[in-house]
Amino acid sequence: METTPALWLTLIGLAIVCVALVNGLLRKLRLPALVGYILIGFTIRVVDQRWPLLSPPVEHAFSLLASIGIVTLLFRVGLDSNPRKLMRELPLASIIGIGNLAVSGLVGF
Repeated sequence: METTPALWLTLIGLAIVCVALVNGLLRKLRLPALVGYILIGFTIRVVDQRWPLLSPPVEHAFSLLASIGIVTLLFRVGLDSNPRKLMRELPLASIIGIGNLAVSGLVGF
């Protein structure tokens, strides 16, 4: 399917409008916006598998937007984290991590 730049912009613009609408709805429900973003991404993928709307260039554009979103999310998490609180959680996190590694190793072999 050949897509024109106008269709690319329409699809990406439609996705952005959906994000704004879902974000407003989730604020009223007092849910994190990340839930809506994941839901919209999942919906776009399911719709594209059912009715192929996205050409490879449009898929690439959505992939780029998704990568930028992940980097932004990780940046925000890093800014919001408190190193002192994280250090207090380190002993318990170490025990859980070592236990996870041991169980995974035993199950895997």
